[in-house]
Amino acid sequence: MEITSINNKLVMYANSLKEKKYRDNENKYLIEGEHLISMCCKDDIECIFTTKDNYNLENVKVYNVNENVLKKLSFVQANQGIVAIVKKRNYQIDYHKNRYLICDGVSDPGNLGTIIRSSLAFNVDFIILSKGSVDIYNDKVIRGSQGAILKIPIIYADIKETILNLKENGIKVLASTLASDSINLKNVNPSKRFALIVGNEGQGISKDSFSLSDERIKIKHSQNIDSLNVGVATSIMLYYLDFKCGD
Repeated sequence: MEITSINNKLVMYANSLKEKKYRDNENKYLIEGEHLISMCCKDDIECIFTTKDNYNLENVKVYNVNENVLKKLSFVQANQGIVAIVKKRNYQIDYHKNRYLICDGVSDPGNLGTIIRSSLAFNVDFIILSKGSVDIYNDKVIRGSQGAILKIPIIYADIKETILNLKENGIKVLASTLASDSINLKNVNPSKRFALIVGNEGQGISKDSFSLSDERIKIKHSQNIDSLNVGVATSIMLYYLDFKCGD
């Protein structure tokens, strides 16, 4: 089927999903680019809009559109010629896993995308975000994660309740903070089952995360800079913890 008008009802509906409130209401979001779409489970793809000739994906409705329609739906100026409506996946926290990452107020979409990508690279089983964190279906998060959000369970939850439940299930909780009692990352000997908490770019972790954690850790670095970007710091910590814990 071909769509040529930016005022088409389906196009207008798809375009509304650029806003968080509509993503939340509809439980759907947009994803752009053939690479990212190929990473989606086909059952989660509602439909595809594309300027590509003869594009086909088995059992998925494909709409051929002109460049004006694609520009309407695209998030970037130099679009890749394909956008899809995708259904969100709903998860419940599984407390029987080994490695968890808790994002306590991470607000920058680029940072969160990096964190999710590194989490997948370094074998995190589950990501939990505080309810005040940035929306994982923000396009910048999706692109920054390079599709990792499609490969790892992520959920928004109450942080205090989650930490207590993790501890009750025998999971050691590590909090990233520059507090005076924090241990240098190089001196940390993590248990096989752990949860790492990372905080807001400006404010750090919350009081609950600080007080409920079993151990506080930090990355020792030169005095030439006050702190590391949270995406970079999280990646370093996850690499080290993955290395220390082994497979």
